[in-house]
Amino acid sequence: MKVLILMFGLLAWVSCQENEVPLENVVETEATIVSNLAADGCDWHIEVQPGKEANFQNYVPTKATESKVKAAVPEWKTQNSYSFTPITIKYRATSGTQKVQCGWGKTGEFTEIEVLEIKKK
Repeated sequence: MKVLILMFGLLAWVSCQENEVPLENVVETEATIVSNLAADGCDWHIEVQPGKEANFQNYVPTKATESKVKAAVPEWKTQNSYSFTPITIKYRATSGTQKVQCGWGKTGEFTEIEVLEIKKK
């Protein structure tokens, strides 16, 4: 009986441990924090160009990791209406999306990313 209780305790302990993000899902790249709503672009977001000839991909941080972005780029989501701030970022995409206000009354829907590390260049 003691062995069964010990095994159950170990199983519970292992399942409560923080899971590491698989390395194959993590992207590390240079990007830009963008806010160009004043020029009919979109409000605050992260712009990544995956390759030299690929189009930009737009992302927003999850609510849980937004504080990391704010710590690296204090202007994030402030009234500063125009920004192109270069950063290096390590992130992984999630299945979530967020709506972002864009010019001419439009709304963009960008993929949420879990920000693991971010540094202002």
